[in-house]
Amino acid sequence: MTQAIYNNASTVIRIPATLNKLIVEIEKLDWYSAKTESLGDMYEGLLEISTMVQLMKPRLDDAMVDPAAGTGGFLISAHHYINQHNDVESLKSCHSCR
Repeated sequence: MTQAIYNNASTVIRIPATLNKLIVEIEKLDWYSAKTESLGDMYEGLLEISTMVQLMKPRLDDAMVDPAAGTGGFLISAHHYINQHNDVESLKSCHSCR
């Protein structure tokens, strides 16, 4: 089903009227009354990203790349992981590191 949904998907909007319609429709959404199931699906996706990051165990000297770069969720999760597992604050005041 997911494949059918994203089949022929495009991230480029070439017709200004299409972009306008998209914005108008998004503004109509009542985000505060979103069904919990849908929010659960979004959080589940974020948990999968966090699991990938925990398995990778990124280090301070690793270069992070998120080729899909949709929501930036991978980079954000990697950032949180590095902050949790390192004393990043001490690096900010390290004069010999500059």
